[in-house]
Amino acid sequence: MSLPVLPGFLHAGFECSTHVDRDLRRVDEISLTQHDCHVREDYQRLRALGIRVARDGVRWNLVDRRGRLDFSSVLPFVEAAEAEQMTVIWDLFHYGYPDDIDPFQPEFSRRFADYCYAFARLLARRGHRAPFFTPVNEISFFAWAASDGNLFAPHAAGRGSELKRALVQTAISGMVAILAVDRRSRFVHCDPLVHVVAPNDAPHLQGEADYFNYHFVHEAWDMIGGFKEPELGGAPRYLDIMGVNYYGINQWEHQKPGSVLAPHDPRRKPLSELLHQLHCRYQRPIVVTETASQGDLRPEWVRDIGRQCQLAIEMGVDLHGLCLYPIIDMFEWHALDTPTRMGLWDLQLVEETGRLDRVVHEPTLREVNRLQSWFANGAAERRAHSRVAIAHGPLPVR
Repeated sequence: MSLPVLPGFLHAGFECSTHVDRDLRRVDEISLTQHDCHVREDYQRLRALGIRVARDGVRWNLVDRRGRLDFSSVLPFVEAAEAEQMTVIWDLFHYGYPDDIDPFQPEFSRRFADYCYAFARLLARRGHRAPFFTPVNEISFFAWAASDGNLFAPHAAGRGSELKRALVQTAISGMVAILAVDRRSRFVHCDPLVHVVAPNDAPHLQGEADYFNYHFVHEAWDMIGGFKEPELGGAPRYLDIMGVNYYGINQWEHQKPGSVLAPHDPRRKPLSELLHQLHCRYQRPIVVTETASQGDLRPEWVRDIGRQCQLAIEMGVDLHGLCLYPIIDMFEWHALDTPTRMGLWDLQLVEETGRLDRVVHEPTLREVNRLQSWFANGAAERRAHSRVAIAHGPLPVR
C-alpha cells in the first residue's frame, strides 16, 4: 500500500462547470454560486472541519482570450489556497473552452497546452509544492454529453468517439506542457465509475452490458495510459491517479439510461467492489473525486459511501480520498434558478444584498464529522494492514 498521496482523506469539491448548454448559454457555476466572491471564506469553512484538500476550477474560457492568457480570474483562488494552506486539485477544463476554437481541430490541443504551461509556471513561480491537476474532467461523460447527449457544446451528434479521442489528446498535450515546467506534478483523471446490467425483460443483453462495463467505462483511462490506441500519445506515466466520480445514478439497465437501478436492487454492485475491480485492473492510487446525493438523502449517502470506502481499503484498494462534490450547493445545469440541494452547505439568497449565504445542513454535517473521526482514529492502520498491498507500478497484463 502506497503512502498517502494527499493531506487528509476527506476532500471537498466546488462545482466549476463552464459549459455552453443546449440553449447555447454559457454556464459558470463558480460565478452562479458566488464562490469567486467568497473563495477565502469557503476555504476557511473547510479548514474549520479539518478538510485540507479541495477540487476547484480554473476557467479556461476566461483565461484564454483568443490566445492571450490572463489569470486574473484564478489568482484569488491561488491566493486563498496559499493563505488557508489548502491543497487544490486544479480542474483545468471542466466542460468549458474558449469560444473561438473547435475541439476537433489541432489548434485546440495547442492552445490548451499553452494555457496549462502558463498556469503551471504561475504556480511554480509562487513556490507551490508538487501541484495536482485534472487536465480534462470526465472525458467519457463529456464525449457523450457534447455529442449524442446534446447537453453541451460542441453539440456534435454522431461524433462522440471522435470527440473522446480529441479530448484524450488534449489531456496528454496539457500534461506534457505541465511536466515541462514541474516534473513533480500529479494528475488526477476523473471519470464516472458506472455499472450497467441487462434489463429484467431482456436478459440476452447481458453480454453487451459486460462489454460496456469492461471496455467503454475504462476507455478514456486506457487511452491516457497508452494501453489502447497508443498513437494518441498515451503512456503509463500519464495515468497517475484514478479519479472516480460516483453518484446514485451511476448504475442502470443497459440501453435504458433513464432506468436507474433502485438502491436495493440486487443487481447493484457495491461501490467497494467496483473500486476493488478498478484497482486490480490498473494498480494505481484512487480517489473518489465526486459523490453526493440530494435533499434529505444526503446524510445517509455520506454514511453509506464512507462505509464503502472503509470496505474498499480493507480489501486492499489503494484509496486516498473521498471528495464530497459539490460541497456547496449548485444550480441545475439547464435550470439556472434551481438549486440542487446537494451540498454540505445550502445556498440562501439574502434579498437586501444579493449575497448567497452558506447554510450548513446539520444532518449531513454530523455524518461528515463521523467520517472525519473514523479516518483520524485508525484508517491509516487499517490501510497498513489491509489484505492486499499493491504499489504504484505497471499495469497487469489483461
